[in-house]
Amino acid sequence: MRTLLLALITLAAAASAGCGAEPGAPADDVAVLVLDSPVQMDFVEGRAAGLRAADVAHGSLVARVLRSYCRARLVSVPVSDPDGGVSRGSYLEGLRNAVRRVERHPDDRTVVNISLSSPG
Repeated sequence: MRTLLLALITLAAAASAGCGAEPGAPADDVAVLVLDSPVQMDFVEGRAAGLRAADVAHGSLVARVLRSYCRARLVSVPVSDPDGGVSRGSYLEGLRNAVRRVERHPDDRTVVNISLSSPG
């Protein structure tokens, strides 16, 4: 339930940024930054023959849900460690990278999706 709520909040933020004004048309001035595991764009765009949801990391699944509702540019901001976990340091570095991207593209409307969880 919590994951669904977070997904709905992200989609609402993307929609308010103008991401779905014309279904199917790219929203060139809207970027959705996905702070998560690396995004496999072939999977997100449906170009990976035989690749199933079980074969990709969480970031790709999140990006595919976003793509199904929104034609904004999806920007992968990986925050996982080499072993696939997310440490405080890798998460903070991902946030710094997101801020730097916003500073480099001040004319973009930007939504930052953070759908991470931790047992601790």
